[in-house]
Amino acid sequence: MSKTENNQLSDATLAMSKAIAGAISRDEGVTDSAKVSKTTFIQTLPEGMTEENVKSVLGHISSYGAAGVDAVGRDGVACMKKNKDLNVVNYTLDLPGRGNEISVQVHRRREKLNPADPSGDPIITHGHVDYKLRLSAGKASSGELGRARQAIRELGKAELG
Repeated sequence: MSKTENNQLSDATLAMSKAIAGAISRDEGVTDSAKVSKTTFIQTLPEGMTEENVKSVLGHISSYGAAGVDAVGRDGVACMKKNKDLNVVNYTLDLPGRGNEISVQVHRRREKLNPADPSGDPIITHGHVDYKLRLSAGKASSGELGRARQAIRELGKAELG
């Protein structure tokens, strides 16, 4: 049975949770941060999917993102050249899956403090680009992610409340 009763996590998700829990590592004496190595992610991939598949997809996302920045950046600069009042142009490059996207902002001008000379002139960049990759793990209030979050809220209430 893939799902347990009472709106619990699926057996597959629980098995991955167990693998992740067993792989949590932290430095001695540290309680506020921990790490799970990428090996655990690779070991929990669905049957037939390999580390090379994942690397290939991630490599494509990186290349697609760079190509997207180039394409929309050129468009953004052209838009701002035409419209002198335009200071930022926003773009969204949709990716497969719910809520997965690359967002790009092209700015006419960006000023920031010069770390080499904090009291001097700022660093001014024209055509500055902000890039964000968003990969969604699912809707936070439903599905497996929603059930996992609810389980931890209930545990927190019982153990910490």
